[in-house]
Amino acid sequence: MDRFSPTWAIFVVLAFMLAAPLSGSGGSPTPLADGPAVVVRSLPASHPAGASGVVGWEHPPVSPARPSVPGPPSRSGSPSDPPKDRFAAPIGSGARAVADCRASLTPLAPAHRPTYPPSTATAPSVTVPGAPNITGVVPGAGNATVDWSPPSSGGPVVNYQVDWGVEGQHAFMLLLNGTLLTATLGPLLAGPHYVIQVAGENSGGSGPFSAPANLTLVAWSELRGGVSPTNATLRLDAAPLPVDAAGDFSVNTTPGAHVLLANAQGYFSLSKAVDLPWNGTASLALSLSSEPGAFAGVVRPPAANATWDSVVIPLGNGGAFRLTGAGGSVHVFNVSAPTFVGVSRTVTLPRNATLWLNVTLIRVSSALLLVVSPATAAVTVNGSATALDIGGRANLSLFPGTYPIEVTASGYLPDFRNVTLSTDRLNVSINLTPGPGGSSSTGGGFLGGSHPTWLYIALGILVLAAVLLTSAWLARRRAAQRVELVDRDLEDGRLYPLGGSPEREDPRDLGPPQNP
Repeated sequence: MDRFSPTWAIFVVLAFMLAAPLSGSGGSPTPLADGPAVVVRSLPASHPAGASGVVGWEHPPVSPARPSVPGPPSRSGSPSDPPKDRFAAPIGSGARAVADCRASLTPLAPAHRPTYPPSTATAPSVTVPGAPNITGVVPGAGNATVDWSPPSSGGPVVNYQVDWGVEGQHAFMLLLNGTLLTATLGPLLAGPHYVIQVAGENSGGSGPFSAPANLTLVAWSELRGGVSPTNATLRLDAAPLPVDAAGDFSVNTTPGAHVLLANAQGYFSLSKAVDLPWNGTASLALSLSSEPGAFAGVVRPPAANATWDSVVIPLGNGGAFRLTGAGGSVHVFNVSAPTFVGVSRTVTLPRNATLWLNVTLIRVSSALLLVVSPATAAVTVNGSATALDIGGRANLSLFPGTYPIEVTASGYLPDFRNVTLSTDRLNVSINLTPGPGGSSSTGGGFLGGSHPTWLYIALGILVLAAVLLTSAWLARRRAAQRVELVDRDLEDGRLYPLGGSPEREDPRDLGPPQNP
């Protein structure tokens, strides 16, 4: 064709229109720019679990022949600022130290990229903690304990970082939970100058370090050991040395010569010179000797039982005794004997001396002997029932004093009395009197009966017999007196015999007197 045909022009335009969308679809997309680089920030291997890292990436320079690649919706900047080609996103908890690495991202072709409205979100800002305050550094045996107080400003503390080093070089680092306010650093050498600092950190980063604390260990030495008795008190170079309940002790001090003094009640004091090694430990066992004391005396009666802290001790001739123990120790001395009042004394032994004590027991009234009849009677002494043996006897042991005694038995009158006891033996016999409803010791009552009527009948018979006898005696007496009077009248002639004449013997028969 010699000339340009409109038909061919239309065909070429349609071909280019169809070819344009096909160039961006199907197969591998054509990069419009170099892939962005991904850089992972390294974390220290000692960083605690739960820490967060940051992953970031940035776009490479835009090629003049290619359009720039818009960033993802999380890009930094604001609607009024131009888009930035640097992005960051957090990685999850539990990150560990990794080496820096790079990876390529293939941006989407313009036809496949979604459009987003400009983002106004900003990442939350966390304030780092302020500087802690070191409150004290205590040197130890090749170590040191450092204490600090939390920061008074800044954000919350998640972890504390404790740094220390020799001659200002922070060669060591310790990461602690934010709830801890103390740490032990070591091992440390004697002589070098150490500098210690503490800083707080959280998700916003590490805060400023505290003011430095300086420490120089002059060669350290440790003295440890035990002491007996366990209640002893110790002093090292006149300074108190703590002792635990088991008698063990331990102290860090300077090397060289020292003096250890031990004291305990009832024991001799002990002074010990110790030479401690440089940067080493020395062990020492102390045993104090008891300081003796004595307790002596005589016990009466010699047959008494004596105990010393509940342990029976033998008594010598005449009841003599002698006991020894640690000076200043406290003991209990008891003496007892049957029928005697016991004695108990608390004794503190003197140091290097003898304490004398004579003990004489007072006899108690084992001297009360009761003999009661009948043997079946009920007996109470001072309100307490007392049993009688088959013979009606009871041997009682009582303290001196006055005691009420009551004896009762069925069919007998009760007996009440008071007896006074001294240190001598006392015998008391009580025989109950039969009473209404009672019985005699022979049994059966009057005429073998047991009813009180027989007693009254017997008494009545005796009284009646006495009356009859008295009446009979009086009647006979009066009759005898009459006969005596008649005989006297006959003799005097005032009476004649019977028959009425003088010859008659019966004067009742005589008539009136006749005149001569």
